[in-house]
Amino acid sequence: MFVLMILFVATSRVSGSDLGQLARQLASRISALPDGSRAVNLTARENGAVSEQELRELRRLLTEELKKRRVAVSQEPSALTIVLSFSEALSGKLLIAEIRRGEAPEAIILPVPAGPSASTPLRRVSLQKSLVWRQGEPILDFVLLPDGLLVLSPGKVSLIRNEVRGWTLEHVWDLRGVEHLPRDPRGRLLLTGSEFRAYLPRFECHAAVQAGSALACEPSNTGWPVVPGDSSDARLRLAKSRNYFDQLRTTNGPLPGLPPFYAAALLASQTGTVWALASLDGNTRFYNSRSAEIGRTNAWGPNLASAQVPDCSSWFLAVTDSEAGNEALQAFQWMTDHPMVGSERLELDGVSTALWADEGNRVRLVTRDLKSGRYAAWSVALDCAD
Repeated sequence: MFVLMILFVATSRVSGSDLGQLARQLASRISALPDGSRAVNLTARENGAVSEQELRELRRLLTEELKKRRVAVSQEPSALTIVLSFSEALSGKLLIAEIRRGEAPEAIILPVPAGPSASTPLRRVSLQKSLVWRQGEPILDFVLLPDGLLVLSPGKVSLIRNEVRGWTLEHVWDLRGVEHLPRDPRGRLLLTGSEFRAYLPRFECHAAVQAGSALACEPSNTGWPVVPGDSSDARLRLAKSRNYFDQLRTTNGPLPGLPPFYAAALLASQTGTVWALASLDGNTRFYNSRSAEIGRTNAWGPNLASAQVPDCSSWFLAVTDSEAGNEALQAFQWMTDHPMVGSERLELDGVSTALWADEGNRVRLVTRDLKSGRYAAWSVALDCAD
């Protein structure tokens, strides 16, 4: 048996940062194998040494690291099969990557390193989505009311009441002539007291939430709020005549040196504030409060949000793809230097077109059915699962 060992001080559990370090080390060893394999088939074997969640997270991180080294993860018969598992040793846990080729078995064995976050347990949350509304026109954002719903669509805000006989359209505020919409329109809708505020490209409009109230609109470049009621008053500035943002600012001013991005999410972690930005190159980049990049992933889509779950930490919400290409929503917790999966996949009915932070433990999700073309508004709640 060919065995490659790298010695570290071992620990009794696998933390999030340890998994990231192991994935980087293992990817380097796999990409340097003598036969120069450019495609591998990764499988995981459970034996009780770690949880199924940790195995899934390791496989996800390893897939990302291999892609950076131009090694594809594939299920093709010609791909080199690598079986991942953990084992217990006297000195601690070991990661074993069994390489299956030919008659002579090979393995790469990495003792799990000790890290400062090893004693920090990973929390888990459950995701529950509730259908709010469907319509044929695009939905940019929406706000749930005690007795109804506000829907922001290109060119209008609709007030819809939930009455005994069902949903009834009560009033429409016309935004045509106010908006300067890019080809892919975007907008944000928030409730402030008894008024709604619609954030549009270069304009901000507001009106009382009652039929017939006057709509007032003013030119604005102050940006769109990231999280309703957030004390940092973080805001996003939409680039002129574009569907992406070019500035993120808080009460301390703009964060310097950030690339253009489609979405941003704010999370309070044990190590401080962490920003996630879905940049235009397909990567999600993570920054601290000093605008220093502290990580990145290419496994998330362009829609991001965050939520605070009472007694269960803060979470990033991101849209991910399965190997079959289906979209799903997942929650992630920040673990020192990378995000770690903290929920099961919540499969989506169609493709996501918008994802916004809502109050507390909720986010707003908009999807589009590819067969009918209709749009659906969903309220997604996060609850502590352990």
